[in-house]
Amino acid sequence: MACIISVLLLASCQNKNNETTSAAATTAKSDTAKKAAKVSIAYVNLDTLEAKYAYFKESKEQFEKHQSSVEAQLKASASKIQEEYTGFQQKYQARQLSQSEVEAAQRRLQQMQQGLETKRQSLTRQLMDEQEQFTQKLQNQLDSFLAEYNKDKHYDYILSYMNGGNILVANPDYDITNDVIKEMNKAYQAEKKNGK
Repeated sequence: MACIISVLLLASCQNKNNETTSAAATTAKSDTAKKAAKVSIAYVNLDTLEAKYAYFKESKEQFEKHQSSVEAQLKASASKIQEEYTGFQQKYQARQLSQSEVEAAQRRLQQMQQGLETKRQSLTRQLMDEQEQFTQKLQNQLDSFLAEYNKDKHYDYILSYMNGGNILVANPDYDITNDVIKEMNKAYQAEKKNGK
């Protein structure tokens, strides 16, 4: 009989432990659900930001002009080399050059070609550095602006959205892009006016 009572007591304690564990798990799930329901999220559409943010548009335009200038320089240098080569070929075929003149012309053309390649690499590296600096400055501006902007808004998360990005569906109710662009453009115009 004592054995039966011990078994019943043990079973009763296990049921209470299971109920306590189950209640704790339910409470934890409930707390998590409540926290999830309170999460405040917004997003900025980067495609729209690029299209409407004055700093981005102006900087992109300047970069494209510089890139076109670099391409024109390289094209002019390549044309000069091509002219030199064509002149050399005509004189060579007309047998107007001595062997030493042929060798000197070949060395000159090779040096010009190497100089062009060095210049191309240098200018390409310079353009890449400018692009990287621009991207970093834009990111810093956006981060700084959103940190200040969020002091009043109190979003838990501000995400970035762009067509073809990781977010496949975005509810327009959470889109703060136009407000962000308006405020960033206002700050940029004030900065330009003050000469910064």
